[in-house]
Amino acid sequence: MKKILALAIFIVSISSLFYISVYAEKPHQHDSGQVADYFMLSAFHNQIDKAVSDFYKNDSVTVTYLHPSQKNLVQVFQSEKGYDLGYPYVVKITVDSSDGTKRLGTDTITFGTSLPLENQDENVAAITTKVIDFKHTAPE
Repeated sequence: MKKILALAIFIVSISSLFYISVYAEKPHQHDSGQVADYFMLSAFHNQIDKAVSDFYKNDSVTVTYLHPSQKNLVQVFQSEKGYDLGYPYVVKITVDSSDGTKRLGTDTITFGTSLPLENQDENVAAITTKVIDFKHTAPE
């Protein structure tokens, strides 16, 4: 009987330790707008890096993303009449740029984006993206 009781106490102790360690981190609380912003930043990460390095003519320039609570971090528009800018969708992303030692400024990069709707390929990488505007604001 003592062995069964000791085994039961041991199992309960181990189970409670497992429960505590699994739930030690609080779940992240993001609204759907923040989640969409993070998704777009992840999807456009390589294009952002390329646009910034092309603008500054320096591959070592890095970007940091503004806090998602800040307005205009990521904006997505459907181009007026579908193709005013040559692309049906326009994505504007605002980042802070630095060269490792100093802040270079805030940059708003506008991408023209189209989806291969006529192609039934489900590959998201088939999205066409091009930088159509790059606005630089010097640091204050």
